[in-house]
Amino acid sequence: TAAGYGMVDVAISNRSRLIAGARVERFDQTVITQDPFGLFAREVLAENKNTDVFPALNFVQALTPAANLRISYSTTVNRPEFRELAEFEFTDVIGNRAVKGNPNLVRALIQNVDARWERFAGGRNVLAASLFYKHFDKPIERVVIAAANPITTYQNSDRARNVGFELEAGQRLGPNVFLNANYTFV
Repeated sequence: TAAGYGMVDVAISNRSRLIAGARVERFDQTVITQDPFGLFAREVLAENKNTDVFPALNFVQALTPAANLRISYSTTVNRPEFRELAEFEFTDVIGNRAVKGNPNLVRALIQNVDARWERFAGGRNVLAASLFYKHFDKPIERVVIAAANPITTYQNSDRARNVGFELEAGQRLGPNVFLNANYTFV
């Protein structure tokens, strides 16, 4: 991965900020699956080569000196891992199921939209509530191929979405003790 990033943080007023940026990534992944025992004469090549721009935009409105409302948008990526791409069969230790990679997988692009209310009560003390929405283009999913001996593999679906909310609270209890609680519903 070769990447570069640029960002600007602009005060619109004494209570509003706009933070905008973009990350440019050149990603080059090659996985060659070979049979070390010579039983199969072919090699299987899996390649993912992408140049992507991942924009991010964050608007912060100070509601009070100790509370903010944040609205943000960003694009992120989920790339296939080595085992998801390599066309060989292995046994998953959880479930003892046969798993095989798929050399045709491509990366998934994710559009993220978040809204967050946060209140700071000094130091690291925080109380926050967030809503989020994520749209996935070509998400990588684990699937089971039905057969006499079922096998698990990976495939790209057309699209998916993720919607939820998050609650967070953090409180300093002493000089070296901090309690943080987080609940997320997806």
